[in-house]
Amino acid sequence: MALESGYHIRSARAEELPLLSHIECSAARLFLDTPYAFLVDANSLPLDFVQQQLQTGQVWVAVDRHEAVVGYAIAREVDGTLYLQQIDVAPEHGRRGIGSALVGTVCTWAKQQGYRIVSLSTFRDIPWNAPFYSKLGFHPVDEALLTTGFQQVRREELKAGLPISERVIMHCVLLNSKNSLNIRLADVEIVTRRFLLRDFVELDRSPFLDYQADPRNLRFYGPDEASPEYATRLFETFRGGLPIAPDSITNLRSCSDRNLTR
Repeated sequence: MALESGYHIRSARAEELPLLSHIECSAARLFLDTPYAFLVDANSLPLDFVQQQLQTGQVWVAVDRHEAVVGYAIAREVDGTLYLQQIDVAPEHGRRGIGSALVGTVCTWAKQQGYRIVSLSTFRDIPWNAPFYSKLGFHPVDEALLTTGFQQVRREELKAGLPISERVIMHCVLLNSKNSLNIRLADVEIVTRRFLLRDFVELDRSPFLDYQADPRNLRFYGPDEASPEYATRLFETFRGGLPIAPDSITNLRSCSDRNLTR
């Protein structure tokens, strides 16, 4: 949904930060008719944290034609990704494209700063949570593949009383033409649930090594290339980005599970 006329997104100002907790509390009331009604009484983000993120340029606000703040987004870094810590829109200004515009602004800033992934944690089954972010290009991350920083996110959520089983970490990969491979269809496919058209990141290591070790792939390459040592070197090459397009062009695509079918 395009941002409705009369609203725009910009960086927050210091004097506006106290207003954000009021919007957060107002937006939390949307959970009253869900299994998570307890969120209405949840603590707001500490003001000192918000002030700290403002200093790094990671607080944005949505304002109306009178420059009144009606929504905001706050981000921080987690394991090399830009993590969307909090995003809220005043309910009376909902369904006007403000949430999508805030997410888009965060993604644009992340790309400008050199991030390859924007991440977040949200509820799986609430329409304005995971289903909303899916429409914006975010994809669930396997809980078994969470790195240290995201495991800490889970511990923080658990401490706050959130039902972890109902939560999901999601990633949005920011494609950058200068870092992308020259991709076309070929005889070889790398097929996992996570690989996209981008340089690999640490979270891709385990599924990539699993794929390389699958004996069904020996018809595509020799036993030396199936060794863990070779697979690790290849992963590090992909993770660092290739200076030129590879000689053997590979089609990278997403798959819902690791079971490879030929």
